[in-house]
Amino acid sequence: MLRERQAGSYRVSAYFLGKALADFVAQVPSPIIFSLMVYPIIGLNNSSPEKFQYFLLFMILSSIAATSMVNMISCLFLSLQLTVVIIGVSFEITRLFGGWFVSPLALANYYSWKFADALSYLKYGYVGFVE
Repeated sequence: MLRERQAGSYRVSAYFLGKALADFVAQVPSPIIFSLMVYPIIGLNNSSPEKFQYFLLFMILSSIAATSMVNMISCLFLSLQLTVVIIGVSFEITRLFGGWFVSPLALANYYSWKFADALSYLKYGYVGFVE
């Protein structure tokens, strides 16, 4: 990627879109296998196949969103060390505002971080499945 970017062969947006489409084929089986194993174990509604399909859909969408976020960050930063740090920080912010550690209502006092609540793909997957 670095060599092609320095040579100006194509734009970063073209690379990002092409990589996302190519990775889609490789990404879908992992959440499906994960969902087939985990759904019965955690004791969710086993009587409704529609609920399982929603669970599977949100697992696939969360996986695609996470991979797309990592690809976007890796396209934005040229330094490998900085990219690794930014990816780690962004995952932690996403988890924090996803509602797993702290309720989103408890985070209402932090108005300067309100954008992170809207960017947390984990929150959308969690809320979408629960409702």
